[in-house]
Amino acid sequence: AEVDQIKVGRDINYRYSSTDSRFELGHDSAAMAIGPNGTIWVAFYWHGWVEVPGLTSRNSGDGFMVASWSPANGWMSADSIDFWANNYVNIDIAVDGNGDVFLSGTCHGSVTMHGVSYSGSNSYAICFAQRDATSGWNAIHREYVSTPRMDTMTGHPNGGVVFWAKSGSYSYGSNTLYPDEDVGGPVRLYPANSTMWAMTDFPTSSSSYTMWTNSMEVSASGDTYVAGHFKNSISFPNCCSVNSGGSRDGCIAKINNSGIWDWSIALGGTSNDYIFDVAIVDAGSIAVVGEKYGVISVGLTTLSSAGTGFVAM
Repeated sequence: AEVDQIKVGRDINYRYSSTDSRFELGHDSAAMAIGPNGTIWVAFYWHGWVEVPGLTSRNSGDGFMVASWSPANGWMSADSIDFWANNYVNIDIAVDGNGDVFLSGTCHGSVTMHGVSYSGSNSYAICFAQRDATSGWNAIHREYVSTPRMDTMTGHPNGGVVFWAKSGSYSYGSNTLYPDEDVGGPVRLYPANSTMWAMTDFPTSSSSYTMWTNSMEVSASGDTYVAGHFKNSISFPNCCSVNSGGSRDGCIAKINNSGIWDWSIALGGTSNDYIFDVAIVDAGSIAVVGEKYGVISVGLTTLSSAGTGFVAM
C-alpha cells in the first residue's frame, strides 16, 4: 500500500462559519479525482499553514490548492488558485477524458493561477479553473451570477465537465433555463469555447430547499448519473418522480445520452438517509455509498437497522 499526506493548519472545514452547515449544503473543503493515466489530483482549502512534502511549505495565509500524486513519483505538483471562499459553491475537482483538470469555485475580477493572472469582470461568478493536459493551467471559465451556487461536478469522457448548478442562466435549445437554489439542474461546460449549456430540462419541486446533489458520473457512452439526497418530492420532466418516506432520503437519477431523464429511484426509510457518492462499476451497473438511520428500502431489498454506512449496487 502507498501512503502519503498533505499537512494543513486548522480544521480543513475552517472556511465554514458557525452559522453554515457543511453537512446541510453537502459541500466539502477537499476533493479528489483520478486522471486517465492514473495520476491522483487533490483540491483543498488551507488556512494558517500548509505543507506538500518536497514541493511547498507555507507558514501563513490561506487559499485553494491543487496537488497531483502518483505511486511512482509521489507528490508531483502543488499549484495555488486564487478563488474566493464561498460556502455555496462546492470545492470540487474533475479530470475529463482528455486528461484536462478542472477546479470549481467562486471568483471575481482578476484571478491568479500558479503565478499567472487572468483578468475578468468584477462580478461574482461560478468559476472553473482549467489545467490543460499538455500546457498547464491556461483558462478560467465563468458563469456570472449575483449569488454563485453549485453542488458538484465530474469530468466528461469527451472533454469538459458536467456540473449541478443552482444559479445562473443556461441555454437549452431555443430556451434559457434558470436553475434555482431549491433543486438545481445539470449543465455541461465546453472548454473549447468556454460555453455552458443545460443538459436537459431541470427537475422541479413545490417545496423549498429540497435537493442536494453530492455526486455525478458520466459513462463512456454519455449517460449521466446524479446522486444525492432530498426532502419531500422531486419531479424529473417527462419521466418520473421521487417521494421521501422520511425527513430526507437518498436519490439517484439517470439522464441518457440523448439528454432525456430515463429513471429515478429513492433510497431511504422514515429517518434521515443520504447518498454521498455514485460510481459506474461496469456497463449498465452503478454503485452508491451512503449513510442510513434505521431500516431503509433499496429497490426491492430492505436493509436492517444495524449499522449506518451502506453500499448498494
